[in-house]
Amino acid sequence: MLIQRVLTAALALPMLLWVIVRGERWQMLAVFLACVAISVHELSSMVVPSLEAKILGEEHRSKKIVGTFWYLAGIVISVILFFIATQGDYDTGRSGIALGFVVLMLVGVFTANSIDRSMIRTIGLLVTMGYAVVPWLAVWDLYILKEKSVYLFLLFTIVMGCDTGAYFGGRAFGKRKLAPNLSPKKTWEGAFFGILTAILSSLALNHYYGQTLGTDFLVGVTALFGGIAGILGDLLESGFKRFAGVKDSGVIFPGHGGFLDRVDAIIIAAPVVWVFVYNFLLPK
Repeated sequence: MLIQRVLTAALALPMLLWVIVRGERWQMLAVFLACVAISVHELSSMVVPSLEAKILGEEHRSKKIVGTFWYLAGIVISVILFFIATQGDYDTGRSGIALGFVVLMLVGVFTANSIDRSMIRTIGLLVTMGYAVVPWLAVWDLYILKEKSVYLFLLFTIVMGCDTGAYFGGRAFGKRKLAPNLSPKKTWEGAFFGILTAILSSLALNHYYGQTLGTDFLVGVTALFGGIAGILGDLLESGFKRFAGVKDSGVIFPGHGGFLDRVDAIIIAAPVVWVFVYNFLLPK
């Protein structure tokens, strides 16, 4: 399993870095649109059938949602709205997302043969929109914000540093469970080392860029809260999987599970890092 994880990362990371550094903006947008589509697919596939089973009874669990109208509509609407939001100004983006929530509610309500199933689909689509679409706009903003996408690399450094530190720190020193109901393997000690690694790696990145990201203090504070958000994102996605009764969100990456299993920390950390970048790190 570890060999699969290393090989998958060794193949995927260089391709992603090439697109960010050398690729055209339209190529990166295509990557983001794919991220949105896959995120919506995986989350809706977990949440909606599980809601049906828990509310209506196990015998009413959807046997197949892939290919159904409401499922395809959710993906298409999410992708279109993300595309629109990245083409205009912030007011256009906010208006588009608001419209998206309304349209998804209409899709959920009018594509089922019972009021219970209508409400279940509506809840599932709204949760999917809020979790699997909106945070990617924060990632996109970090990508286009500054030359060479340095703030996007700051986000990646925080998340990957925290994940690496938490993994090795937890294995070496982990004793006290962080959230046993959500993820029994995560510990407070692992979280501490993860956040510490996120801060140190972010400071190293700042010095690599000649301290152009901001002062070390503000970069460290951004890494602190970004690291905490990343850990919470990991736990949140674990909650979705436990709710759905699945081990992985999907099987897209050999050795890594689903796509959301790899980006769960980024999804929650990105809006937090975005807030600190826009309010504190950007030159006034």
